[in-house]
Amino acid sequence: MSRTATTRGFTLLEILVALALIGGLFVGIGAILRQQADTQYRLEERLAAAQVASNQMELFRANGLPPTPDQVAGDEEMAGRTLPWIRRVSRSEDGLGFEVTILVGLETAPLFVERFRWLGH
Repeated sequence: MSRTATTRGFTLLEILVALALIGGLFVGIGAILRQQADTQYRLEERLAAAQVASNQMELFRANGLPPTPDQVAGDEEMAGRTLPWIRRVSRSEDGLGFEVTILVGLETAPLFVERFRWLGH
């Protein structure tokens, strides 16, 4: 009695190899998506920091008074985040005006820095 069996389907080894390949693909896609989400968060944070710096600069300009050398710090809410800022006013090196610097974020690692020069005394 001879048995001629026709086999259909996949072997267990083939299924395990296919599952391993699919698992590796999902891990790779997950890493790409995580990196994209981190990049998007950092870009949104920098955009919010730029807006805070711009707001603080415009508030300073709108004051209309001649600046005096000082340093002022505060926090501003922007895009669901509370961002610390520091405004520094110092005499320019040539003595003809003032340099105004706005740092947004941590002082040691600011997210955004804006500078302008105020001419006059």
